[in-house]
Amino acid sequence: MSHRTSLFRQALGVTFRTIAILPLSVMAVVEGREQWEARAWDPSWIPEEKLNTGDVVIFSQPWYTFLTTNPRHALSVFGVKAFQKTAWDHVGIVVVSGGVPHVVEAAPEGGARMVPYSDRVRSAKARAVAVRRLNVQRTPESLARLGRYVDSVLRSASPTVSAYGSIFWLAYDTKEERAYFEILRDITAGESFIKEVRSRRFYLEEDVMPAEARLARAKACFRTISPHVEGTWSQQPSRQEDIPPTCSELVAACLQCLGVLPEPFPPARKYIPLDFVGQTLPFLHGTSLSDLVVVQR
Repeated sequence: MSHRTSLFRQALGVTFRTIAILPLSVMAVVEGREQWEARAWDPSWIPEEKLNTGDVVIFSQPWYTFLTTNPRHALSVFGVKAFQKTAWDHVGIVVVSGGVPHVVEAAPEGGARMVPYSDRVRSAKARAVAVRRLNVQRTPESLARLGRYVDSVLRSASPTVSAYGSIFWLAYDTKEERAYFEILRDITAGESFIKEVRSRRFYLEEDVMPAEARLARAKACFRTISPHVEGTWSQQPSRQEDIPPTCSELVAACLQCLGVLPEPFPPARKYIPLDFVGQTLPFLHGTSLSDLVVVQR
């Protein structure tokens, strides 16, 4: 055997060992990051009567707990954690029905479901469950629109079809699409700030001039980037009626029904779980989500 052949076989052996070790390394990083984040989670229970329609429920699920019962879902959960670099991988939204708060969410086995909040939290296979309160004035019209959307999703989404297989291609925005989100967030936040300052009885014009300058720059950038991004989104195929929305798409669509997220752009399908953890949502009318409160760990 020649020296060159020997070197080739050695290199091939190193390559195979690297490929074998890489998944374990990624798993270790994901689990280590989640354990590190968990150190700061201090549970604080929110009474059910304090919950309102539109509040967001966020879950941190250990992906390996689904390996035996739903391997496809386990892979999806792991992918969200690994690529979005967050411990929080699933979101749902509170809908109060008959005076009882329920969690509406995409179900891991397929379809969508609506479960009483207390039952959902108690039965969650999660390392932690958290809630973010939606700060907005709800109107009868927006609540009625939300109710119609939830009814349609629960009725039309096939219980045998899962949306989690498509969550990866939905999650990866181009840099231009992500810039669209960020600029739109800056515009909506800037407009809300200026409106709030000018609603005061006394204010100085100097208080809003820097914000107006930033807002003008953001709007100029948005006019440049929005035609191409919105054109791309318009050409993408819409979701088939019997395919359920992903968890983040469902929550975003519900918030659009409440009139607190812009529509039709960005489309609800472009939101990802990480958007509901941080402060990246382009809320309208001064709407905001409260800080994340861990209710179960």
